[in-house]
Amino acid sequence: MDRDTVRIVLLILGFIVIVSVYVWGRYKSRLMDFINRRGDYDELDYGDDAPIEEERESVNDGLNFSSRESEAMIASRRTGPLNTPSFSAHQEDPLIDESIAYGRPQSLHERQEEAFAREAVDEPSRSHAPLGSPFLIQLSVVAGDDAYFNGEALRDALVDQGLIYGDMGIYHRYDREYREVLFSVASLVEPGTFPVEHMETFECPGVVLFFQPPRVKDPLAIFEDLLDTCHRLAQQLGGEEWDERREVLTLKKIEQMRERLESAY
Repeated sequence: MDRDTVRIVLLILGFIVIVSVYVWGRYKSRLMDFINRRGDYDELDYGDDAPIEEERESVNDGLNFSSRESEAMIASRRTGPLNTPSFSAHQEDPLIDESIAYGRPQSLHERQEEAFAREAVDEPSRSHAPLGSPFLIQLSVVAGDDAYFNGEALRDALVDQGLIYGDMGIYHRYDREYREVLFSVASLVEPGTFPVEHMETFECPGVVLFFQPPRVKDPLAIFEDLLDTCHRLAQQLGGEEWDERREVLTLKKIEQMRERLESAY
């Protein structure tokens, strides 16, 4: 076989490889979207279940979904204002919430005023607060007063942001190999899971986006991705963005979270 023939054969093989990669990429994208919308992603085998249980316990320590608190939140949205429950008395770091307590917030204007006032008072002590354990970064997207997110609209919004239904019955941002969870999204209805087979009848007052910085390779990059996803979900769903204290998320708070991550990692 002469050189020209070999060259032609190699060109043909190269073309076939490129076309195959392209076709597989499109097929994989459609397959993941199909699986995600059906809620069957957790049926795929990605290894040992032990890390999943460890992750579940760790997350539950940080996101303590209380049935009584969740019911109070839902009831308050239907019957009127409810006093905002306090957070753990042992919480020292404003970026770490060891238990999400639910309750109907004040008006948006009142929350903004309180958020700005608290930032001005707490700023000197925040920069030196310990990280604590477990260390969770979390933001929320919530519906307006006396409102809920429709299950199907919520599912579509999560899917549109590339989030995939998986372990623990919640949505996740996976790495490119779909093996490592970068951050997760849970429902603000106890126990935090999404009934993906019945989303047409599901509704919830909001979702919480969270991740554990010690468990990812680049916490700051993951935070930026989580923050951008939070913005986009709020825009698509017409929701409000809250920090971990259930206060309006401000630019100043975002910068504080970035600084804490930069100093710690």
